[in-house]
Amino acid sequence: TRAIQPYSWTPVAAFLHDAPIGIGGYILFSPALGPVQKVDPNTFALTAVSHTDACAFSDMAQDGTIACFQGGSQTLNLIAPDGTSIPIQLAQPSNALNGDAYFSRDGQLVTVAGAYGNQNQERYATDLVAKQGGGPIRRIIVDGVRPSEALQAQTWLDDGSLVVYQPPGAAGGSLGLYVASP
Repeated sequence: TRAIQPYSWTPVAAFLHDAPIGIGGYILFSPALGPVQKVDPNTFALTAVSHTDACAFSDMAQDGTIACFQGGSQTLNLIAPDGTSIPIQLAQPSNALNGDAYFSRDGQLVTVAGAYGNQNQERYATDLVAKQGGGPIRRIIVDGVRPSEALQAQTWLDDGSLVVYQPPGAAGGSLGLYVASP
């Protein structure tokens, strides 16, 4: 069974996704698991977001570029409004499980959250990818952290800092909320 559900409200727009109901299981990250629609906040009109039926949507930059994950792979795709795609092979083993990717306010960087380990002791990592050309990939200096699921795209602050955290029970680093400066 599937249902249209709210996905995110970003600086670009609000987004809905056609999500499976009751999929259960252990889910670390939350990219949209079905086609995504953009909501116009003035008219409430819905517009389908291209490519999200085959790629798990995470965020959209101001210029319309989307960040999404290719199913079953450790690949982040940055897809421009014209359909041009930049596939980015993510670092291993830190992205054995990948998920949340969020554009910086200026749209030039993308966070990529990854994890490896087992269900009782995940180890998180947050990488930064430059949108232009899809690289280079840099790891943020704080070990064992991920962007906040609650903040989603708002994890980027106005000055370019990034809010990240280490959840209880995760391996590496210390439990807490961190602000990583540019």
